[in-house]
Amino acid sequence: MSKHGRVVYEPSPVERISDGVLVAVSRREGCDQMELQLPLSEAINPDALDDLFTTIEDPHPRPDVFVSFPYDGCSVTVRSNRSGTVRISVGERSEREALSD
Repeated sequence: MSKHGRVVYEPSPVERISDGVLVAVSRREGCDQMELQLPLSEAINPDALDDLFTTIEDPHPRPDVFVSFPYDGCSVTVRSNRSGTVRISVGERSEREALSD
């Protein structure tokens, strides 16, 4: 059940995206990161997630990138725009997501 609606978190440029996901989910759930029920690795490969959103020095504009996945009873979306700004959005899982488990 949703405790705090949707939480949007923008990690710092030096913060690992996988760590940012833990921050965002724990804020939404109103708990410490250590109190989350599942390790992030049970939902997604944290290293692959970090690699996907790593800023690469390139003179060409980056494409918009996003990935969504269920984690610890929440729906998580990580999105990066062309300028490289990353936002992590955490909300309630949809009924469809819950049925696909």
